[in-house]
Amino acid sequence: MGVMADDRVFYKMDERLRVVYGDIGKKYYAEIKKAGTVKQLDEEYQGYFAEIAKIEGEKDKMEAKQLAAQGKRRCPDCRSLLPIESRFCNMCGVKLTDPNEETKDDTNGEPVEEASKAEPKKCIYCGTEMESDAVFCPNCGQKND
Repeated sequence: MGVMADDRVFYKMDERLRVVYGDIGKKYYAEIKKAGTVKQLDEEYQGYFAEIAKIEGEKDKMEAKQLAAQGKRRCPDCRSLLPIESRFCNMCGVKLTDPNEETKDDTNGEPVEEASKAEPKKCIYCGTEMESDAVFCPNCGQKND
């Protein structure tokens, strides 16, 4: 092998190491966050966790704004895509906050109009229209089988 070929091999090895280190960090972060032990970490790691939380928060706000323009939002628990007016997640059943408090149209402060739904079904408990793949009613939160 020539020197340039060796350099490419070393670069690929270094890149793979960066990916593996990143995967370890992501897994560690997820486990610590899930366990709720962030406060027990030493100061150096708390800074990393704070930076990740800040970036994730900014990213979530940007995504929420984009989805609101489409009449949708994400469940904060399972991350499913939902109609913006849902009161409960139709996949995991978690109670959602009022969309009028979360999402406003930038032009006039009015709630964003909901995007059209494809083939809605009705909740067997309250009659609210649901998306065809919904498991939980977005209005009453009851599971529909």
